[in-house]
Amino acid sequence: MLIDKCRVGDCGGLVGQRDELLTAVRARVDEVSSTGDSSAVLTAAARSEARRLAERVEGEFDVEAAYALGWLHYLRSEALPDATAGQDLEDALQFFTGCFIAGWNDLPRPLLAALAERAVPAGMDGLEYASQGTADPTFLTSLVALWRRIADNIPAGAPEWPRAQANLGAALQRRFALLGEAADADEAVNAIDAAVGGTPDDHPYYAMLLSDLAVALVGRFECFGSPRDQDDAVDAARASVQATPEDSPHRAMHLGTLASALRVRFDRTAEAADLEQAVEVSRAAVRAMPEDHADRAEYLNFLIRNLRIRFQRTQDLEDLREAVEMGREAVRCTDGHGPTHAYSLHLLGFALQERFEHTEDLTDLDEAIEAARAAAHAALSDPTRRAAYLNNLDAALQMRFECPIWTRQSRRDGRLSE
Repeated sequence: MLIDKCRVGDCGGLVGQRDELLTAVRARVDEVSSTGDSSAVLTAAARSEARRLAERVEGEFDVEAAYALGWLHYLRSEALPDATAGQDLEDALQFFTGCFIAGWNDLPRPLLAALAERAVPAGMDGLEYASQGTADPTFLTSLVALWRRIADNIPAGAPEWPRAQANLGAALQRRFALLGEAADADEAVNAIDAAVGGTPDDHPYYAMLLSDLAVALVGRFECFGSPRDQDDAVDAARASVQATPEDSPHRAMHLGTLASALRVRFDRTAEAADLEQAVEVSRAAVRAMPEDHADRAEYLNFLIRNLRIRFQRTQDLEDLREAVEMGREAVRCTDGHGPTHAYSLHLLGFALQERFEHTEDLTDLDEAIEAARAAAHAALSDPTRRAAYLNNLDAALQMRFECPIWTRQSRRDGRLSE
């Protein structure tokens, strides 16, 4: 046949030339597609060209070459007897997986489910990267598109389908957090809700999916303002906690999600019962978090915020006492490092300053100033947060300057000269 007459070495230096090898492989694929005759991909020359093209692009992702090689091996696997087609089918899947991840269309329909499953690790790597706070909308859009392809091509009812839907929801939530598009918030809820509906309630992931659904519902509430989303978020978070064993390492996280959903609903309704539950559930989340866990300070800080809000309603100084105690623990947990350390100092300073306003205990005011000063120093690499912390320090210093009790005490202690 014509294509075999143009052999490597006979056509102007095909050897080692990526473009010429790619052209030859494409020509064979096109001939099979146009004539229905598979012989063009079954010859020794076809195998040789495919092997050399694969070697030429080895170590780099060449999507054009992968697409052509994938089709050549797939057509071979279709034409060869089952007993000998296995390696070509595996090669086709290997080459096509990169194309699937890159978003190329016109891949063999019978392979799409297998390609979707093989693309999951790349999708998980993308979610892990996104969780670190990337601000690249192009990357997040590609990640959403990948998970949508995965979810669309894993058959409904397959064991992997619910997790694919949930991960699509997670990718949409990441993009929503960056861009604020309401459509992403809505689609995220729908995807995660579908995952919950497709998962048995005794499945190990069931509680996690319910917690994810609660977070997504809160996000959608922030877009559309539907009270039903808030109520559904609380219900989903509560069901997540109920489905989580007492000794589960995820229990603190699910309790934290419930506390957050309750607080968001309280912010809208001002229902005291929601705030009371938010405080109690926040305490439970702290108790469930190991003392040496890296995230413990974040749970303590959320409890502190809830306690301060309740104090503003009830004026019960016990709430401030607990907030100060938890604040000191949060500062110890962070061990002097990272943005959480600075924020913990900031919250501790706030709680101490607020307590001083009601007790006039100068040791609280002095400690509040030291905490605020340390927070500003710890946030040197974050100008936005540092500005807020400096404002808090300024307010505390101004309070001490204007405080007659502190002035009288300072004169007695010799800190001020007459």
